[in-house]
Amino acid sequence: MSRAIFAEIKAGRGVDGGVWFDATGVPKSLLETTYVDTLRRYALAGVDISSEPMLVAPAPHTSLGGLVIDAQCRVLRADGSPISGLFAAGEVTGGVHGLNRIGGNAGTEVLVFGRIAGDSAASFAKMV
Repeated sequence: MSRAIFAEIKAGRGVDGGVWFDATGVPKSLLETTYVDTLRRYALAGVDISSEPMLVAPAPHTSLGGLVIDAQCRVLRADGSPISGLFAAGEVTGGVHGLNRIGGNAGTEVLVFGRIAGDSAASFAKMV
């Protein structure tokens, strides 16, 4: 969604650095049952998305780390060689999902890559 909003802004169809989001055609009952948290969050800011459009713009919600890892979760130097004994997983790493992680994948990423990093670190510790 952010990419589409950015494309609209870049094409000159934006307004004040954003675009208008209009949910006024969505039945309020659907918003109240399916998007209750969204309704509540914007209501706290004085916006009723069921009755008025709102200006939205892409913005970073997290800052993912820049450590590059390999398949064993070893941290890599700029030249691609592993740093001996240094392993990483989770949001301290970058690039696992591309430029940003897919929304909702943080927990799975930590479990999967945390397990790999832990197993790799344990194997390394046995060799030292």
